[in-house]
Amino acid sequence: MRTHFRYRSSLLLALSLVTSACGGGTEGMEESTHLGTHEPRIEDAQETRMRIGGAVRFDNGGSVMDFIVYRGDLQLMDAKVTFNGIPVEYDITRGSYNLVEFLGSVFTDGRSAEVCAAWQEELLCRTLTAPGDFSILGPQMFQRVSGSQPFWAWWQTSAGASRYELTLTDSSGSDTLERVSMSGTPSYMFYPVNYTGLATLTVEAVALAPDSDVLGELTVQRMVRVSFHLEP
Repeated sequence: MRTHFRYRSSLLLALSLVTSACGGGTEGMEESTHLGTHEPRIEDAQETRMRIGGAVRFDNGGSVMDFIVYRGDLQLMDAKVTFNGIPVEYDITRGSYNLVEFLGSVFTDGRSAEVCAAWQEELLCRTLTAPGDFSILGPQMFQRVSGSQPFWAWWQTSAGASRYELTLTDSSGSDTLERVSMSGTPSYMFYPVNYTGLATLTVEAVALAPDSDVLGELTVQRMVRVSFHLEP
């Protein structure tokens, strides 16, 4: 895994200006003091560094990728973004750099991919590694479950996952009955669920890219689904 970052630092420019002023003798120093110049801080450069956030969500049917590029607090819409060398265009309707893979996913167990963003003279590349394959153990496909009684969802542990996100929807997928994000034991108790009919449970194993606390939260999410019948 690698994360590398380079940019033309305003820090170096500021230092050169201060050096030039000092080299000009007393008059230059007095003028610098009069203008209120200050010694630049390392934090100034850190606060304006480029970051890449977003998520890659995938299952056996393909992948949907959404990346957001920032420099400081400014969201960049004109950066050159690539995923494993493939150009990723900015989608103004989604507010992100979006790429869809329809025929399967580039990710398999343990395989990594790289997303890069270039803007002016800055370049940032981040490595993404897929969480391990896993299965939902319960409820089982087309099982009949009473929504008025507590029932458990449980699944296998996904290697490399830092958390799990659960979404319970109706048969059309348009109505979210419950959504929860959790870590720790791979199980969750639903109670109660005011719905009757076919429901779909989606469990997403979420893996974080390195340095997400500094360079923006960037995740890879492996999705597994099961459909079952909810009854009174």
